[in-house]
Amino acid sequence: MKGSAVSDKRIRSLDGLKAIMMLMIFCWHTPPNPASPIGEPDADLGARACEVLFVTAGFLVGYRQYGKLVTASLRQSWDYVAAKIARIWPVHFIAFLIISVYLAVSAPHDFFSLSSAWKAVVNLCLLQAWTTDPFTFNSVSWFVSALLFCYFASPFLMSVLRRSRCVIASAFAGCAALRIAIELWCGSNSVIPQIYLHTFPLIRCMEFFMGMLMVPAFYTVKETLESRDPARVRAGMTAAEILAASAYIFLMYRMEGIWIRGYFVLAACVLVFICALDSGAIGSLLSAKAFTLFAVIQMEFYLLHQVIIRVLGPAMTVISQSVFVQSVILFFITLAASALYDLLLEEKCTAAAKRFLKQIR
Repeated sequence: MKGSAVSDKRIRSLDGLKAIMMLMIFCWHTPPNPASPIGEPDADLGARACEVLFVTAGFLVGYRQYGKLVTASLRQSWDYVAAKIARIWPVHFIAFLIISVYLAVSAPHDFFSLSSAWKAVVNLCLLQAWTTDPFTFNSVSWFVSALLFCYFASPFLMSVLRRSRCVIASAFAGCAALRIAIELWCGSNSVIPQIYLHTFPLIRCMEFFMGMLMVPAFYTVKETLESRDPARVRAGMTAAEILAASAYIFLMYRMEGIWIRGYFVLAACVLVFICALDSGAIGSLLSAKAFTLFAVIQMEFYLLHQVIIRVLGPAMTVISQSVFVQSVILFFITLAASALYDLLLEEKCTAAAKRFLKQIR
């Protein structure tokens, strides 16, 4: 597949899809929570975005490593996740410091306690997704906590991709069935907190794995499309992209409160697969340069946005009473802060983190 979107090991349309999911999360978190610039949403935008992001993350790991000889070992897992930690932890630490100062000033009685100290240690170690209180300090960092576990498990999960297509398809079906069965069981068992379905790493790893397992089918379909008439392919895939996006948006709003999360995960898999093919007009829009540039700072944006909203959000009422105006201002402040970190600090912080992780290896 020389000269194709597959050959450069980057799928630009997924940059656009991830950017839209980040925007959905931002809108879900803007004040007053959970309001968005377009008013009170009827769908759980944050939950739907996280599902798409975990599926996309698994798909991209499988896509970039597919065909490579990846050794399934704890050393390989550590080396892989350490590179991710070095890139993510410094900005996580900065966000942690900002919110800690804010909490120390705004709620000193709660902040200066043994319970808060323990939560701080757990948060700094990025282990909060394994606890019953994952939304401490920078509350969105649970996502990174769960994602790092998925990255750690990746070398072991990748071994399935070396099996036959039948085994891979069976693994996808089995993982999806297990994910849904666990949720149905939790729904009828009040002992299991529902929050685990949103944050618990093992649950999220299933979604990650489902995304990864789509990669062989993706290569097959992509090769087939590239062998057909380009004009017909573009027309057909544009229709498929519009149908997939429209159906997902419809289900996101229409089935809220009716479907369990597991069904939305399956819908997310379809959306990610169609967008990854990047063969229609929607794919071209998602591949725009602006989305590619945003992809460089998307993790910084994610980790900083909640802190900025929480710290600066109350002050926005001085500027405007409009939630839309407040949200736009907070969005650009977060964007600017993320870009500044990437330009001024990212390289040095990542290098320092790599040196530290190398010493404790």
